[in-house]
Amino acid sequence: MSTGTIYKNKWITSTCNWNVETSLLTQYQRNALKFGYYSKQCSCDIDTCLGGQCSKPSNDKCVVGQKGDYSCFFEENSCRRGRKGCTWHTSECL
Repeated sequence: MSTGTIYKNKWITSTCNWNVETSLLTQYQRNALKFGYYSKQCSCDIDTCLGGQCSKPSNDKCVVGQKGDYSCFFEENSCRRGRKGCTWHTSECL
């Protein structure tokens, strides 16, 4: 499950808004929590394409593309801040 907010008519989410029952976590999510992939990443937003309108990735956000598998991105990947800004942790789902 992913949760978020609507800001300026866009739905946004980040790992700071995420709530899920522990028994429902994927192996990636368990590892992400165990190894700290999600820690201190609240400054990265995750933007999704809705109605054909997609924003571009930036230093402060990762984007799930128009044809992206949303469940894959939220269950098998994470948006993390690195030296070049916010990027997807793995190429899984891309």
